Amino acid sequence: MKKETKSSEITRDTLCDTNNPELFDNLIMQHEWMTACEAANYLKISKSSLYNMCSAGKLNYYKMDDQRRSRFLRRDLDLLLLKNKRGPQ
Repeated sequence: MKKETKSSEITRDTLCDTNNPELFDNLIMQHEWMTACEAANYLKISKSSLYNMCSAGKLNYYKMDDQRRSRFLRRDLDLLLLKNKRGPQ
């Protein structure tokens, strides 16, 4: 008997299901995408500092449809902030 899953629950079987195009769209929409300007404002740094961090490999970025504009995931920005945490562990 196959176990029923909630629509928001993602299992290994649903990830491997190539006949489920809505799944990919849902996964993408769950992430908050930011432009370079939005990401720089979120980190409270200049846009040039943001691009320098990308060039140095300190921050992940993604090229979208037009391959010209960079996009950033809020999750990656949060991880960067947490990685640079100072003080008592």
